[in-house]
Amino acid sequence: MKNYLIIGQGIAGSSLAYHLLKAGARVVIVDHHHHESSSVVSTGILNPLSGKRFALTPGYDQYFAAATEFYADAAKLFSETFFEPMPVVRLLRSKSEGDKLQRKIETGEISDYIFKQYSPGHFQSLLCDDQGAVEIRHGGVCHTSRLMEVLKQYFIRKGCLVNERFYYDEIGFSADGAIYQGEEFDKVIFCEGYKAQFNPWFQHLNFKSIKGEVLRVRMGRRDISRRVLLRGTWLAPSTGDLWAAGGSAATDELDGLPTAAGHDTIMDGLKNIIHTDAEVLHHQAAVRPFLNHQNPIVELHPRFPQMAIFNGLGSKGFLVAPWLAKHFAANLTGEQQPAADRQYV
Repeated sequence: MKNYLIIGQGIAGSSLAYHLLKAGARVVIVDHHHHESSSVVSTGILNPLSGKRFALTPGYDQYFAAATEFYADAAKLFSETFFEPMPVVRLLRSKSEGDKLQRKIETGEISDYIFKQYSPGHFQSLLCDDQGAVEIRHGGVCHTSRLMEVLKQYFIRKGCLVNERFYYDEIGFSADGAIYQGEEFDKVIFCEGYKAQFNPWFQHLNFKSIKGEVLRVRMGRRDISRRVLLRGTWLAPSTGDLWAAGGSAATDELDGLPTAAGHDTIMDGLKNIIHTDAEVLHHQAAVRPFLNHQNPIVELHPRFPQMAIFNGLGSKGFLVAPWLAKHFAANLTGEQQPAADRQYV
């Protein structure tokens, strides 16, 4: 039986552990109570078109299919819904943005993802759509904090989650693997989020980090359809009658502490999305990592193949992690050979 040590129980470590367990491997996860985990704080918005240029996420269809399959499997296993398919409504901010959208649609590149375009003022009683809006299909929201807590309890019941701090100097090497606290593992896989920038074995990777903040709010109106709303700031349905809002980002003060500036940035942004008050019930912050090329990294260490890294998922973690984890697990256990054009092994 293959034996794997996973460092970190964010969405990367959790989805990888889930697939490895399904494949019959033994897994030990070391995680310190999700401390400063962006997977717990973030809202898992799945959206095919992002940025000012309505860029289509490469491979979106395969990622979306794997993600919805993973969340459906979790729903069956735990008798609880974690993912809601829903439209994404992008409120245009200027005429030039609308022109860019139209040109992109005319090329045919994103036409499959456009459900409907709306003239300015269509939603004027509720939304700030003075420049028009577009409804994007094949989107949705993963209720991340609940999913991560349920997976945590699942791993505890399986006897494979160790709630303790991990220290790099406790790793040793054997002829065919790595040793941690006297136990030998075939692979140590680092899924440690932004702390990867401090990992002594992966200093050759150029990690950056961004601190994001999220508000959990209750809206002043209860007749708002459950859909993701975007206009710089984002607003997405959460559990019950709560909504999540975000849009602040900082590259300094990289900690998990909410700030007054972050709060004000998000609240100001909400005024450009929706014509109603929002009552703030909770304010959270977390740091997420990304690489300069902004693509996830899934690879073995070039000199020490006992070690691997699964990281750099950025803001699309809940979209891409299930597909990457499924294929990475298949490669690790020998069920699937690596593709030559992929970074995973």
